[in-house]
Amino acid sequence: MRFLGYRTHTLKLIAWCLSAVIAALAGMLYVPQVGIVNPTIVSPQLSVEIAVWVAIGGRGTLIGAIAGAIPREWSEVLAEFANCRKVWPFILAGVTLVIVVAFGNGVWGTLKAAGEEANR
Repeated sequence: MRFLGYRTHTLKLIAWCLSAVIAALAGMLYVPQVGIVNPTIVSPQLSVEIAVWVAIGGRGTLIGAIAGAIPREWSEVLAEFANCRKVWPFILAGVTLVIVVAFGNGVWGTLKAAGEEANR
């Protein structure tokens, strides 16, 4: 972009400010929905969980993130049902590592690449 004559630092600043405004609006909409905001909402655990969802599902597409979030949420139900709440984070971490190593682009990304390869 710099080669084409655009001021990249200005565009980065505009994108950063726009994302801050969207995050602020999301926070303003979140408080009336929940009723209270406590410090656990901004803990790093939620950010890590979102990264795990995307790594499992696949990067670069919304469908990949959704595909990663569905089994993640069902895993909570399974952990409650199997009564293994204490060791469940370790099981989830192991499954995530296996998926990330075996499927570099996530499950959806790997399926998408296989479909494109089959169409050639």
